[in-house]
Amino acid sequence: VEDTLAIGQKNGPVVLYDFLGNQLRKFPKETERVSSIAYLPDGQSFAAYNGASVFIWDVATATQIRGLQ
Repeated sequence: VEDTLAIGQKNGPVVLYDFLGNQLRKFPKETERVSSIAYLPDGQSFAAYNGASVFIWDVATATQIRGLQ
């Protein structure tokens, strides 16, 4: 999804914003305490690391594609 920014929080889920600052969606509880986020080359998904696991999320649907422990 073009022109979006995913932000992880210490005490909350990942939140997706557009570049005007509008909140587009919150991701599920599994994204809480994320310390790193990286968009994948396709631009349609991102990887989120919580200190123990990496989860791949679909940006458009906020669904988990894969989890790596």
